[in-house]
Amino acid sequence: MDTGSVIYTCSPNPGGWISSWNATKDMLTLAHNDFSPGVTYTFNVTAVKDLAGHDLVSGSVSNPWTFTTAKITEFNFNPGWGLLALPFINSTVNNAESLANAIGENCTAISCWNNSLGRFITHPAGTNISNFNIVPGVSYMVFVSDKTIFTFTGESKIDSVTMTLGAGWNPVGRFNETTTTAESIGDSISNCTHVARWNATSQSFDVYAVDSGLNNFSIEQGEGYLVYVTKESQWVNE
Repeated sequence: MDTGSVIYTCSPNPGGWISSWNATKDMLTLAHNDFSPGVTYTFNVTAVKDLAGHDLVSGSVSNPWTFTTAKITEFNFNPGWGLLALPFINSTVNNAESLANAIGENCTAISCWNNSLGRFITHPAGTNISNFNIVPGVSYMVFVSDKTIFTFTGESKIDSVTMTLGAGWNPVGRFNETTTTAESIGDSISNCTHVARWNATSQSFDVYAVDSGLNNFSIEQGEGYLVYVTKESQWVNE
């Protein structure tokens, strides 16, 4: 190949492009700045010539081609219980045991609040006990024995989830990239009187009472929380 004839584009452009050819000049490797997670890129080779001066022609490989990078988020857990909500879909993390395995050897238990029973259901890692399904838009308690960083990679984003909230407490989670508040969540749910988040330091819940103006905490992507409704309500979590 005529190494000086290659022209290409990438949109959006991560920048930092560095070209390197193999010894026979028939394979080009492109280094670049890191792609952003969860972004669709289009790469296009617009011009290239061989050593005889012949132009690029169409072949079996698509040009341009489009790809989407994996969606990644990171959770930091201190020893004890933590509360999370998976912000992306990952088909391999579909039950409590697979979530515990994904978090790693420090994770010894996964729990989920059961609205009907009015208590947490706990799955001890490495067992078949209460191996409940992982559901988009729902939050889960995780117990780790030591400080843990959990990097979660998703296959696709969650656009919205229509949830039926039973009277009492319900476990929900934030998958939207934007930060919201307990007040905003409480106002968006019919019959909602309280929103609670887990305080990993005190190992207890912080509770916001709707319309009180007190303890109006923020809720970010990947954070789990609980909402209390006085009667069954439909809510679109988005």
